[in-house]
Amino acid sequence: MKKFKKVLALLLAALMLSVCFTAPAGAASVNGENGYSVSEKLEQVFYRFVDKLIDMLGKTINLFMPGFNWNNSIPRYSDYTFSGEFTGEEEFDTAVYPNAHWSMGFAEASLIEGLEIFDGSYYVAGSLEAMEGRVPTELIDDQTVNVYALSDGVSGTVVHIVIDGYGISRGDVLLIRNSLKDFAEEKNIISINVSALHQHSCIDTLGLSAPILPALVKNPLSTLGTKLGDN
Repeated sequence: MKKFKKVLALLLAALMLSVCFTAPAGAASVNGENGYSVSEKLEQVFYRFVDKLIDMLGKTINLFMPGFNWNNSIPRYSDYTFSGEFTGEEEFDTAVYPNAHWSMGFAEASLIEGLEIFDGSYYVAGSLEAMEGRVPTELIDDQTVNVYALSDGVSGTVVHIVIDGYGISRGDVLLIRNSLKDFAEEKNIISINVSALHQHSCIDTLGLSAPILPALVKNPLSTLGTKLGDN
């Protein structure tokens, strides 16, 4: 077990270092009719090499994960387990009920209204920086959350929440469901689903665009301090 932990730690460290020194790939400029310059071609080769390296390290780490099958690594729908409340009905309803009717509702709200998004506390999604995160400098469009609800008038209401953002974690989805529990029960809402558009031109909603190296130092220390305080 100790050897396994050491190997896994080394692989994770190598993966994080590779990510730290990989700048976001942007559109390369073309020099006349001859195509890319020598430096741009070398840059493309470097990006491909790092991409392959990260892919290899990720696959190697997966080998140590319980239940990983190299020949069948793509998860099937039947392999998923849906836990928690407001995940919908277990079986698909195909019956047509008397006097049933469909209804739909829609709402929109801003995610950044009232926030000081230029004060250095927020980072642009999809950027990987070693020491300093990429902070927003200009606001072009609002960053919103859109919600629509569907009901057949019989089974209950299904709600789908879509955010303009980089992504959202399962833990956040569970928190949203829990905060809406009383409202959902009152309105006969049987399913609450949350997704993100995965945008790279907005505020990071997943927490992955913070400066990598400071986060590797500060986050463990912060977590350790919290645990010691709880004890």
